[in-house]
Amino acid sequence: MTRDIKASEAAARFEVVVDEAATAAQEAMGAIDATQDISLVSANIFTKLTEAQAALKKTDGDLHTLVDKQIPPSTIVSPNNMMELFDKTVKKLGGLDNLSSQEMSLLNKITNPDTPLTYFALRREMTAIGKAIEKGEGPYGNIDQTALRSIYRAMGSDRTLVAESIGGSELRKTLNLANRTTVQRKELEKRIIKSFGKDLQGSIASELTKAINLGAKGNVSGLNRILKALPPELRREAIATAINVVSIDKGARGLDFGFAQFSTVMGGLKRNSDVYKKIIDVLGPDSSQFLDDLLEVSKRITDARGRVSQTGKANQALIAEGLTAQNIAMQIWNSSIGRRVVRGVAAGGGVVSGGPAGGMAADAITDVLMSAGKTDR
Repeated sequence: MTRDIKASEAAARFEVVVDEAATAAQEAMGAIDATQDISLVSANIFTKLTEAQAALKKTDGDLHTLVDKQIPPSTIVSPNNMMELFDKTVKKLGGLDNLSSQEMSLLNKITNPDTPLTYFALRREMTAIGKAIEKGEGPYGNIDQTALRSIYRAMGSDRTLVAESIGGSELRKTLNLANRTTVQRKELEKRIIKSFGKDLQGSIASELTKAINLGAKGNVSGLNRILKALPPELRREAIATAINVVSIDKGARGLDFGFAQFSTVMGGLKRNSDVYKKIIDVLGPDSSQFLDDLLEVSKRITDARGRVSQTGKANQALIAEGLTAQNIAMQIWNSSIGRRVVRGVAAGGGVVSGGPAGGMAADAITDVLMSAGKTDR
């Protein structure tokens, strides 16, 4: 009640305690790599992802070039896998006439006895189909994506056979490594686009905070998705910062650590063990005890704040007049109900002890509740 008196010593002292605790909490969050600037974290993630994408692209290109240099461009390719695919496709379609014009053109190229398919021609067609798959452009841009991918895989298999026939198992292994690198690069590029948009002008910040808020409600899918998109070396900072940001109290004094916000978010995360385990795996085992301690502190401060009215207006008048002032106390004491309770206390040794006094007090309360319309009671 003394804290509820605005500008009182007790109220000021409590605010100092809360301020110091908020500062300490923010510093402690910094120990697990949390910051308040999630936009900077997002920018760092984008930089790391694009650097990784550039490195993969270079490795991808270097490996494919290495393979191509060891196979003479005029080497004749046996399009066994492509022919097998076309045979199956034609049967499904009910005849050659149902192939698209682009598919028929490709089939003619790989089956024309007068112009056998060379390795150089195969690579050129693969490049065109790859462009159609990624950007929907070029002579194959109108073909169904599923059909394009099937054709590209069949071409890749025929290329592998050529590589093995020219350079043996070693060249085949190099080509397989090049293909795996290509897959990794494309997967990373998809993650970058999904996180930052096609124009790469977006931010992963909102996705991070959204994943934490959904995780507190038991939805782990967002967290799984965001962790997959993050570079491993930045996951700790990103997740810690996201927890920190959703726990910020954006009050009049600026961006303070929000004990109530942290209690809500972290309490929700702890109630969902799958989500919480993933977070601890990212932050490290030592973070579990720290988060538990900070959660306990946050709950206590939030509870303590809750015991004080938000405006202080109602209690201010009550305390100022004096809750135990004789005029108020005597009105209660001398009322008919007050006298009945007093008699009960005298007879039974106190309401808290139960017995006759407890019964009389209960009778008095029942009497009030049952007296409909008698507001003075």
